[in-house]
Amino acid sequence: VRGTKAALIASSAASSDLTGKYCSPNTIQWTFDTWAASHTIGAYLVRHGGTKWYFIATDNALGKSMVRDGTAVIGAGGGSVLGS
Repeated sequence: VRGTKAALIASSAASSDLTGKYCSPNTIQWTFDTWAASHTIGAYLVRHGGTKWYFIATDNALGKSMVRDGTAVIGAGGGSVLGS
């Protein structure tokens, strides 16, 4: 929709790519995204002892962005991701 008069309302996409690298003035993310989920749930669990992680994720944009965003938060909090 970039460059058009149309708007995209993503109601269940959840990938932070829509609010990050593919963000456009025409896009509205109507639900949580993987950045928000990682920075709330992931950061909380690392602070409370959940320092070793293994991701089971779907092989699509949602799964890949959850692993990417989660890994960044876990590493910043002193935890480690053992694999995915």
